[in-house]
Amino acid sequence: MRNQLYNVAIFVLILLSRKRNRDKLSYFTRRNNLHLKTKKGT
Repeated sequence: MRNQLYNVAIFVLILLSRKRNRDKLSYFTRRNNLHLKTKKGT
């Protein structure tokens, strides 16, 4: 029983970290795109 709970906890942690990483990546790509646009504009 304890093993099952442990596995679920790890699974949730992995999902959360994956979501956080995706948010971080999208934030960086958005910033880079803005940076490229402003560079092209000048």
